[in-house]
Amino acid sequence: MIAFLEQQDPQQTMAAKLSKPRPSRTEHVEKRPRGRPRRFDDRRVEVLRTAARIFSDLGFRQATLEDVSRTLGMTRPALYHYAKSKDTLLFECGWIARQRLLEALAAAQRQSDGATQIATFFREYCAIATDDFGRCFVLTDLSEMESVSKEATRDTQIALGQAVAGMLQLGITDGTVRQCDVTEVSRAIFAAFNGVARRGPGHSEETPAQIADRILDIFFIGLTPRKSTATVSAGRAAAKPATRSRAR
Repeated sequence: MIAFLEQQDPQQTMAAKLSKPRPSRTEHVEKRPRGRPRRFDDRRVEVLRTAARIFSDLGFRQATLEDVSRTLGMTRPALYHYAKSKDTLLFECGWIARQRLLEALAAAQRQSDGATQIATFFREYCAIATDDFGRCFVLTDLSEMESVSKEATRDTQIALGQAVAGMLQLGITDGTVRQCDVTEVSRAIFAAFNGVARRGPGHSEETPAQIADRILDIFFIGLTPRKSTATVSAGRAAAKPATRSRAR
């Protein structure tokens, strides 16, 4: 789901895009208001995680609140205590995924070179994309979302795409990545990692880190700085066996 859409103001930073104030109609699941029992928040996280899993497995359009409440073993009125609609559940699930993505990006951007930034970010991205909240974020189409979720998700897509393009450009500058079209390569890397989310849980016995390293190996072999054409041609000429002149 992460991809470049139309470009926005390049002066907008990743932090600015993903750290927008949360709409007041919902409350961050990880911040417990004073006086609220912790068991309420624990149950709320369970509700959201279950909803995220169902939305990913069945598709947001096909999934119903009945599916969520039945899986949780609670009544519809009890579920309404945590969320009034599918859209509210989706927004809350997306919020958690976006915060994890922001943290992953911040950690990656603390690395010193472009290639290391890319590897650090996508190792964590793979872990996020194989978790219930991340899978829901990746697999739910913008067309299925209400305006608030759509805007937040769209901003995240654009910002992540631009951020990874920036990492690639840094790699080109510091010599850890060869010259390439940073927009196209960013799209390709995201497409590869989003494919992991589409496979679903249990598809592989590998850990997210092992999956990430396997995918990154494919890209970095292709992104390793290449010898110049002249050097390659000279090497081929040197390796070519000399031909013997035919005796007359």
